[in-house]
Amino acid sequence: MRNPNMFTTAVVLASLLSVASAIDRTTVAEQSAISDPAEQCTTYNFPPIEEEIPKFPQVFTKATILENDDVARAKFEEISSKIPDIAPKKEGDIDNYDTDQDSDCWWTATLCTQPKAKDVLADISLVPEPQTLGYGFDDGPNCSHNAFYDHLTAQKQKATMFFIGSNVLTWPLQAKRAMDDGHEICVHTWSHPQMTTLSNEDAFAEIYYSMQAIKLLTGATPTCFRPPFGDIDDRIRAISNSLGLTNILWQFDTNDSVPGPSGEVEEANIQKSYLNFIEAANNGTFSTRGAILLAHETNNLTMQQAINFYPQLRAAFKHIVPIGVAFNKTQPYVEQDFKFPDFAKYIETEVTTVQNGTPSTGTIGTTSSTQSSVVSPASSTSGTPPSIPISISTASSGSAQAALPTGSDNSPDGLVRKMTVNASFTPKGVGFIMSSQNDGNGAESLSLSSTAVVLVPVVLLLL
Repeated sequence: MRNPNMFTTAVVLASLLSVASAIDRTTVAEQSAISDPAEQCTTYNFPPIEEEIPKFPQVFTKATILENDDVARAKFEEISSKIPDIAPKKEGDIDNYDTDQDSDCWWTATLCTQPKAKDVLADISLVPEPQTLGYGFDDGPNCSHNAFYDHLTAQKQKATMFFIGSNVLTWPLQAKRAMDDGHEICVHTWSHPQMTTLSNEDAFAEIYYSMQAIKLLTGATPTCFRPPFGDIDDRIRAISNSLGLTNILWQFDTNDSVPGPSGEVEEANIQKSYLNFIEAANNGTFSTRGAILLAHETNNLTMQQAINFYPQLRAAFKHIVPIGVAFNKTQPYVEQDFKFPDFAKYIETEVTTVQNGTPSTGTIGTTSSTQSSVVSPASSTSGTPPSIPISISTASSGSAQAALPTGSDNSPDGLVRKMTVNASFTPKGVGFIMSSQNDGNGAESLSLSSTAVVLVPVVLLLL
């Protein structure tokens, strides 16, 4: 596994809830009818959940069990005895890990998916049905995903959506749309950290509160989980398994959020990755079993590339299905009133040709060259967003911390590198994007770009 240089480019967006000046939106239909991506990403209040928000950690911060959450505390204590005695990893510390022995089955270091610990379930990284693509997207819900979801609807295509809990509470109607459209929803943690670096309690909280956020918005408790960057070992597997979750990884990567030689995500590199994957499908690589492809709902570029390459994927694979469907998982959630068709039933009504027509609610829009690997709101519809100064004073502030991956979820092509940002911001804030670039020699450059109507006072400190 090659070891790329440390820092390239990272982007984080923090969007806060219950903004005093924000508008109210109450229905999925209302939100889904908005065609302008910038308007889609305008912070809004969703009254049905306002009283529940204090029961969750602050969005886009590392989750911990809340002091007054007796239910979460009791659940953690219940499963603690099932967690293997494996120490948290240091971030990116593969050199000091015995990859030959691989006693922890650490995917980041060895791509291990078959646990060494007792009573821990194996990961899923492919689908059993031949010539079949298990179709899914990480990091949603994206605030500006209407055109992308309209595209999926037009193609009668369902997918597996790996949702970040902070995004779910920030963009509740976007999360509800995924359920209403019939997609399979899985957990992708609360704040997108590298899971093996966390304590047992914090790793539990990252998964638990994301599950609770999805349940709050959709009425459904997920049964599937994807660790950010694929960073999982037997300790994290045991925690997720104890919460009733199956771990889903991948073997093929679109590289749609991996920086290229320029230090930025390059469209040509994404296209090459898609084309290589499609060529493999056409050459019979998946004639005996199918594939899971890593792709993202993260931003405009990732969603637009998914739309662009869908016709070729459709032609290369006999079937494109949600991952759960490929495993005949007819009950995708804990609640038994939610049902999915099994594989045979799904493909009976599957549309195997690309449908004509364009999305009814606009286009994905132009994307800036820096991309987010953490959270969702899209960039400006007219190219790179305008920059504003980094340091702005503020009278009243909360705090947040976000882990910033510089590449995509970890793949066989390279090791994820991260940086950390501390942010202080007013609780009345709307969206902002912070970009940081390192030239590999220690020099840092920072910029802050607005994605909303009102700029948020913010002070950022690079660690």
